[in-house]
Amino acid sequence: MFNEDQLSTDGQNYAFSAMQAYLGGDGDLFGLHAGVAVERLAKGRLVRRSPALLVDGLDTAYARQLVAGLVGSTER
Repeated sequence: MFNEDQLSTDGQNYAFSAMQAYLGGDGDLFGLHAGVAVERLAKGRLVRRSPALLVDGLDTAYARQLVAGLVGSTER
C-alpha cells in the first residue's frame, strides 16, 4: 500500500511531466499525466487523513481492522 510521501512524490513527478508534455505540444500525454497527478495528490491527502479511506471497498474485513487500528496501513 502507498504512503503519503510516495503518493505526494509521484503526484509531483506526474505534474512536472504533464507540464513538460503541455509545453511540448503533446496534448494526449499532458491529459494522461495531469489526471494521474491529480489522483496521486488527492490520495496523498486522503491517506494523511486516514489510510482506511483508500481501502478497497470489497475488502471489508481488512477495512474494519484498519479502522479499528488492528493492522497498520503497510501490513498488507
